[in-house]
Amino acid sequence: MNNEWENEPDYLRFKEDTTGWECIIKRTKALGILCGYVVIPKDSALYNKHYNDELFNNIKVHGGLTYSEYEETDDEYLIGFDCGHLDDFAPYNQDLYQGTYKNITYVEYMCLRLARQLYELSNAKSNRGDNTMTYTHEMIDQSLICILREIATRAIVYKDNIKNREYTTITGHITQLKDGEHFNTLGAKATIQDLIDKMVEYEHIRKYGVKE
Repeated sequence: MNNEWENEPDYLRFKEDTTGWECIIKRTKALGILCGYVVIPKDSALYNKHYNDELFNNIKVHGGLTYSEYEETDDEYLIGFDCGHLDDFAPYNQDLYQGTYKNITYVEYMCLRLARQLYELSNAKSNRGDNTMTYTHEMIDQSLICILREIATRAIVYKDNIKNREYTTITGHITQLKDGEHFNTLGAKATIQDLIDKMVEYEHIRKYGVKE
């Protein structure tokens, strides 16, 4: 098994550029899994909201929201998720889960995705009555660039293990982005989700062989 967590940081703080919201990634000492958080600004409608509030029912993130607490400093309220579910893998307790390890790139992508969702949800409370997401070209491209660091190198490796149509689709997206083109915003959400799902599927293939 490739113990990639040994070469990853245990803590990472970064900003989602299109919203300006801060994100944090931490590794737990007990299990070695990564957890991702978004720092909620004090002037946001989401500040001090519990993660299981119905307000967050439409939020999509790995495993769902599992955390909402004051941390780092008294002025920072965090909402986040963890990678400690049945389909995950715990480096420090490898018999606990039977899934795949969610690495720093995956969690970074999820944090950026969560930050944009929470930002849009915060704005929606004052601008409209629903939780409809809006995607700009810049948001779409930034999300894809984040995970392309993994997919661009792995697509070739997995070529013989996946259907040719899927390989062609993935590499086509990579070429399109590298050429400076934008994805159609109407299909952006599906495209991003499909790519991240494929990355997880490739991890399964690498560890356990071709999926039936």
